[in-house]
Amino acid sequence: MKKKKVWDYLWDMLFILPAFVLFFAVIWYPLIKSILYSFTNYDGMSKSFDFVGLTNYMKIFSSKYIKAGIGNTLKFAVVNCLLCNIFQLLLALVLDKKLILKRYLRVAFYVPVLLCTVVVSVVFGHIMQYNGILNTFFREAGLGKFVIDWFGNETAAFIMVCVVNIWQWLGYGAIIYLGGLQTIPENLYEAAKIDGARPFQIFRKITFPLLMPSVTILTFLNLTGGLKLFDLPYTLTAGAPNDATETVSMVIYRMAFKERKMGYASAVSVVFLLVIAVVSIVQVVATRKKEVEM
Repeated sequence: MKKKKVWDYLWDMLFILPAFVLFFAVIWYPLIKSILYSFTNYDGMSKSFDFVGLTNYMKIFSSKYIKAGIGNTLKFAVVNCLLCNIFQLLLALVLDKKLILKRYLRVAFYVPVLLCTVVVSVVFGHIMQYNGILNTFFREAGLGKFVIDWFGNETAAFIMVCVVNIWQWLGYGAIIYLGGLQTIPENLYEAAKIDGARPFQIFRKITFPLLMPSVTILTFLNLTGGLKLFDLPYTLTAGAPNDATETVSMVIYRMAFKERKMGYASAVSVVFLLVIAVVSIVQVVATRKKEVEM
């Protein structure tokens, strides 16, 4: 009997082994190498490099580019987390109603999630250019005061990246919230209405507390997504103007592959990983405490 259990265990491990090897090769090996490189002056090309100890780590917070990248990243993360959650929840509440085209609307709002970020950047780049579709419409409609140089103004560029990111991921979060809404028993709403509760009171006392598991998930996804933001600002604005939309991930990429400072970039990425891990753990613990069991 014991031999059979051991054989079953080994047989199970045999099936898990390919996935484990792939995971180690794609995730853990690069992570370990990055940690090792962070203590060297490796340039990404040379076969020989020197051990520099904590020098790379000591230079991180003295760099104006990294400070600017940290500031932009934190702003993106906060705005992305708050506004994405709000609009995703509002959309889910609308799609949960008895609408004639409810199924088609769900599909329509989810389609942007399936689009490649590069494609989204190219499309919105043409729309938001100074002589693009949006500004041309304002000029032709006699609304010249609304014409904005989206790529030349720092605040406008930041808002543009946030709006495009929220638009792309709006449907994804709405679907998760919608799943949470559909798990709430109808008898709770009926009892609340019988007691004379108003719609806002029902939302505050019943809907939102029972949606906290979904809130925890989406707060985590939106927060970490904002902290890791790279592809959208890189392809849409390339960090311009004046590095106003350059994130920490973009700074790491530039240092590693353009300035050939792979060791320094590895140190920044290790610190950034730790920051994301700490923020994520604190957020998940804080929001899970507010979850309500049915």
